[in-house]
Amino acid sequence: MKIIPANIGELLTPVGLAYWFSDDGYFHKVLDGLYLSTNSFSLVEIELLVKVLNKNFDLNCKLIVK
Repeated sequence: MKIIPANIGELLTPVGLAYWFSDDGYFHKVLDGLYLSTNSFSLVEIELLVKVLNKNFDLNCKLIVK
């Protein structure tokens, strides 16, 4: 079972994010963006991840529910 730890902001480095994207990420041509697959995480975990990516990496991330 995958989890996003509460201290992900302290743990996730640029290199770690690059590895994560290369494993669970993809580029969507039509929607013109990079995406991380987060299917196995809870909504609370994904919201935390979005906050960390925006703050720590100055990315423009948002939650998209399908």
